[in-house]
Amino acid sequence: MYKRNIRFDCASLQELKIVKDTVPKGSEYNDLIIYANPCKSYTDLEYAQKEMKSPTTVIDSFEELDKLVHMKYEGGALIRITVDDKNSKIPFSGKFGLHPEKVLDVGKYAKSKHIELKGISFHVGSGGNDGKVYYKSISIAKQLNKELKANIIDIGGGFLPNEDDFSKKAKYINDAYDKNFKFIAEPGRFFSSVCQDFFVKVIGKKAWKDGWSYTIDDSLYGQFSCIPFDQAKPLWMRVPVTEDIPRKKTKGILMGRTCDSVDVIARCESMEELQVGDWLWFPHMGSYTNVTATEFNGFPKPSIVTVFLDTPNIHDSCFIERIPDSIETVEPVSSKSLLA
Repeated sequence: MYKRNIRFDCASLQELKIVKDTVPKGSEYNDLIIYANPCKSYTDLEYAQKEMKSPTTVIDSFEELDKLVHMKYEGGALIRITVDDKNSKIPFSGKFGLHPEKVLDVGKYAKSKHIELKGISFHVGSGGNDGKVYYKSISIAKQLNKELKANIIDIGGGFLPNEDDFSKKAKYINDAYDKNFKFIAEPGRFFSSVCQDFFVKVIGKKAWKDGWSYTIDDSLYGQFSCIPFDQAKPLWMRVPVTEDIPRKKTKGILMGRTCDSVDVIARCESMEELQVGDWLWFPHMGSYTNVTATEFNGFPKPSIVTVFLDTPNIHDSCFIERIPDSIETVEPVSSKSLLA
């Protein structure tokens, strides 16, 4: 990524260390990193200051600005603002961001304390389908930057690797684009979503109400942590075997392997009957899966196998343009619906 001129959004001390250990020694970290978590401990700021020459960071309050003042932080900062993210599946403005009306007050205070404000950042949330919010947010950021005499606009992330969705949002972003400002983004989900598929094995089966209950060899505490944390609805397909024959449809529920009674992956009103030993393929399981997985109950995380395809255009081969119609839809269930 570094060699392709891609830079890094770091949220923590550990991520700072990863970048430091990856890029060539003597690199100018202020050009490589946005230390983007708006809330940081003094200990972490001290590391960023001493070991990484104070990369540009992000603040969203007078209190976080005071930390930089106390540390005599020289890398400067972006101000993260709240935006209209009410239509996002996972909004962030309830936790992060300064109201735009207060930005100029923070700007005056920062100037009086000799802290450079380099621009504005925002995040419209993940899973939203309203591209207009980018146009509105960028317009606000441009006006604030003019007032602050700053030039960076960080438009955040949450982009999905879906051509229609991305194209619609890109149109609004391009309409709001202004070459007088430096635009950056955090497209982690865009890259990671489709880069990993997940295969699980059916290890248990028993009658359940008027269908079947299946246990698979992973859980909500593992790779399926994307369901509670990311509101994901994964898709699956049974891996076919030699001389496969059609199977009848029944009601079914997929259980995780932990001892937690609410460890339920999915339920279906109609799905093909499974057998112990079947393998299920879950495509596009790259975002918020193994990175948020634990080893609860002592179950280890699965190994990751990297596949290199011998093809002239690896991108076309790795990306599944259309998931087969035979894939089942996973619907997350709550403990209330499970125990009812």
